[in-house]
Amino acid sequence: MKLSAISLLAVLSLGCAPAALPAGAPTGAPSAQPTRLAAEELSVPALDHLARRPSSVYGPAEPAHQAQPAGPAFHFAHVLHEGGLRLVLADSANEDWATGAAALVSKDSPIIARRPVTKSSLPPELAAVQGRRVLLLKAGEIVCEAKIKDISILARVEPHFGMRAEWDGAGEEGKQPLTDSELADEAWSLAGASGRALVADLEPVSGASCAGATWARDVTASPESIARASAPSASLERRALAAFRALPLHAEIQTTYREFEPSNKGSWDEAADAELTVSELKLRAGGGTWVWVSARTAGGCGDFNAELSALFEIRQGPFGSELVTRYAGQESPETAPEAVVDSEGDGRIDILFPAARLRSMSPESFTLEELAVPSYDCPC
Repeated sequence: MKLSAISLLAVLSLGCAPAALPAGAPTGAPSAQPTRLAAEELSVPALDHLARRPSSVYGPAEPAHQAQPAGPAFHFAHVLHEGGLRLVLADSANEDWATGAAALVSKDSPIIARRPVTKSSLPPELAAVQGRRVLLLKAGEIVCEAKIKDISILARVEPHFGMRAEWDGAGEEGKQPLTDSELADEAWSLAGASGRALVADLEPVSGASCAGATWARDVTASPESIARASAPSASLERRALAAFRALPLHAEIQTTYREFEPSNKGSWDEAADAELTVSELKLRAGGGTWVWVSARTAGGCGDFNAELSALFEIRQGPFGSELVTRYAGQESPETAPEAVVDSEGDGRIDILFPAARLRSMSPESFTLEELAVPSYDCPC
């Protein structure tokens, strides 16, 4: 999906037929793919991409619990729990790094396969993280400490339900279900480059539980300034919703909504099937305050569907506080934000979600990163 902070989603789902894709060769683009950022668009995959970012972004090292292997400390990486505890080193991976056949990790949703990598084939900056210790967090709270172990490429994909049934041996008398190795090969191929990420297994220290952790940072990284998301006051919520509904994108969606629901005089984000989220994110005194607003509808095939999210910063203007739009677009994580963090102490903040990050590229520019799981399934 091409990144666009000002694009509109007001999509009609008009039904779909069971997929008939040859093994390992999908013929159509997967639906509902999260944003993926090409290198020329944004040089920051999940691990602050050690191979692309200048060394000056890494904070001053602090004494670790034990001696760390050589290498720069990193401030942020996503954590996955599907099929095991893993750290996302990069949201894309070169298949040439992999060795051996794909192995099945999970048959659940999504299907997951993995291939080990040859450490010598990795960029030195990525290979150097093996053996380092990380702190795993949820919002602003440390959940556990873990050690980075084996590195591999993980492929995740959601096949069409008809394809899944075929793989299970259904629909044709006498047909056998795929073996685990065959299923792993199919999932690896179907996931494609957009569904693969470079990950590392994590081993909790002293048997600690890491349940619920959503992100991690190196134990030697400078402590971040972080605050949990909270519910706004009634007055701030009213102001945020007014600013949200004044966005040009919101007005465009509203026009489409009127075509589907001419008798409904309310806003599209107030429809019966709409999900509306408003969260306040406030750092310590003087650190800034932001408001996140997102709305999505859940109409069926052929019904009205739309999605919109926005981030507003509260700034002091000549006539008091005002809400300044910092991000508006169709990309909306499925959950409310967990926290706001200034991980590098430079005033640039990130809004953290369980599987996404709204990243500040400058005080006025934000972009949304999400971990992609290509889906070929039918929404109907």
